[in-house]
Amino acid sequence: MAYNTNSSAPKARGDAMKLLIQEQLPVGVVALRLGVNRSTIWRWLKKWQQQNSNIHFTNSNRINRQVKPAGYIPGIGARIQV
Repeated sequence: MAYNTNSSAPKARGDAMKLLIQEQLPVGVVALRLGVNRSTIWRWLKKWQQQNSNIHFTNSNRINRQVKPAGYIPGIGARIQV
C-alpha cells in the first residue's frame, strides 16, 4: 500500500469496516457513502480480513442466557416501576 499523508484515512477505513461488517451494507453502498472507489473498499476489506483472521465473533464455550428486562425481580417475575 502506498504511503498516505491523509490523517483521516485510518478513520475512513474503520468507518468502512463498521459499515461492511456490523451493518452488513454492500461494498457499493459503502463506497458511495464514503466517496471512494469500490476497489478501494475491497482492498481495505481484504487487508482487514488478513489482519483479523484470528478474531471470532461468537464464543461457543459461553453459556447462552436469556436477557431479562431492566427492573426485573428474580423469583417474582415482576418489574419495578421506574
